[in-house]
Amino acid sequence: MNRLLNLSLPILLLLLAGPSCGPRLKLKAVKAALTAVESTITTTSSGTIEADQQAALGFSAAGRVSSVLVQAGAKVKTGQSLAHLENRDLQIIFQDAEKDLKRSHELFDAGLVSRAAMDDAKRSYEISRANLDKTVIRAPFEGIVTEVNLELGELSQIGGGASSGKPAIRIVDLKPRLVRGD
Repeated sequence: MNRLLNLSLPILLLLLAGPSCGPRLKLKAVKAALTAVESTITTTSSGTIEADQQAALGFSAAGRVSSVLVQAGAKVKTGQSLAHLENRDLQIIFQDAEKDLKRSHELFDAGLVSRAAMDDAKRSYEISRANLDKTVIRAPFEGIVTEVNLELGELSQIGGGASSGKPAIRIVDLKPRLVRGD
């Protein structure tokens, strides 16, 4: 056993000393900077993650849902249509008002109708457009859909989905999040 120790001790010393005899490694220093976290952080404290903007969306009119164009998790752009109520009657009224306005412009330019008649045509057009817009849910800002409480064919109440009391659609913005906690 002593003989084995006597032989292995010099070999062990050579192995330990070997790397220190080679060329020195160069180290590169990096200056710390504030940046976005792109990995999971584990903590034992509690907090909340809140979006700067979020919106609970619903229809401005009651009616039967004819189409739901998004699902939870979908990214949406400002002004994008998210859902529609049955609105064929309002579309026809709007198209008629649009034709009347165009015709009134032509007649006004020709001097055949009064300014009052032209104003009435504009007012009818704007009212029909507003009524049609009440049957469409549009995204007020760019974001991600977090909740959809609509079913095709169900009756939707003003401001929400069916009688559940939940918003028809909820979206949050895509901006970076802040974690607020103790």
